[in-house]
Amino acid sequence: MNVQTESPRQKIISSSNRKKDIGKFFSGFAANQVLVHGTLGLYGITFSLFGIQYTQTLNFSAAAIWAVITILLMSYAWKRN
Repeated sequence: MNVQTESPRQKIISSSNRKKDIGKFFSGFAANQVLVHGTLGLYGITFSLFGIQYTQTLNFSAAAIWAVITILLMSYAWKRN
């Protein structure tokens, strides 16, 4: 009977990979937010959601903030060990 068990190092590596996969997922979400808020700002679309008035300026600001978050998440998720 041949039973293979993970070594502690393999567990750490797989845990790190899971965190990076989560980072990749959320970097995609953040990139989507950049595109949506950038487009809304570009075309001057304004709307109100949950009592917040999304103006052109707020949409451009949100796009810039989400762009920074996207870059940070991408640099974490795709960096080599």
